[in-house]
Amino acid sequence: VLQHAETEVPEQAFRQMQSTLNAARATKLPTVVMWPGSDAGAEGAAKAIRLHQVDIHTVRTLPPLRFLKLLTQATCLIGNSSAGIREATYLGTPVVNIGPRQRNREHGKQVMHVPHDFDAIRTAITHQLTRTYPGDVLYGDGFSADRIVTGLL
Repeated sequence: VLQHAETEVPEQAFRQMQSTLNAARATKLPTVVMWPGSDAGAEGAAKAIRLHQVDIHTVRTLPPLRFLKLLTQATCLIGNSSAGIREATYLGTPVVNIGPRQRNREHGKQVMHVPHDFDAIRTAITHQLTRTYPGDVLYGDGFSADRIVTGLL
């Protein structure tokens, strides 16, 4: 789970994170929850996480390569982080993108969009747990620097 507070409605962050965490817990799968960014409303989201710490594993920060490795090992990324739109697209990691934070962003086929609603989130997670997706180079294939250098020579 990697979910930030919706900056347009920071007062709803606690309730929104509660819905997400309850839906993730309903799967009965081990859950790793990344601490939210410091956006407005982050304290409400953090409070919800603290209330669930008995049932989940929380991580405040990870080095970039460890984070990417975790994404490759994840059955599904749940939340509203841009990592679900960009990195998970490249890796083929199934994503349940919650709420409007990533609205209008181009995304891969592995992203399902749902509102901040327990039933919608739980249904999407259940669906995504049965799916596999190939990686997608929508945001690049990792070789743009080589092509730029070759083009400049």
